[in-house]
Amino acid sequence: RIAYHDFEGITLENDERERMVASLGSKNVMILRNHGLLACGVTVADAFAELYNLQRACEVQVALQSTGAPVIVPERAIAGRVAQQ
Repeated sequence: RIAYHDFEGITLENDERERMVASLGSKNVMILRNHGLLACGVTVADAFAELYNLQRACEVQVALQSTGAPVIVPERAIAGRVAQQ
């Protein structure tokens, strides 16, 4: 559900656009490695919701990892059901 785009420096060069589009593919959210998040949607509200949820998930993951406790990954079926919800 999440696309990734490798860091190429400050995003100022026009030729990076095609690579970003290719990295995004058919997904609506993308983590720009080392420099932020990107979201798109049918409406501005949809894009905001996607970005908010991704940002919040990142914050929760960093908070969890900062505890040093092992990360417990839910079973694939449960993760799929939650994604649909």
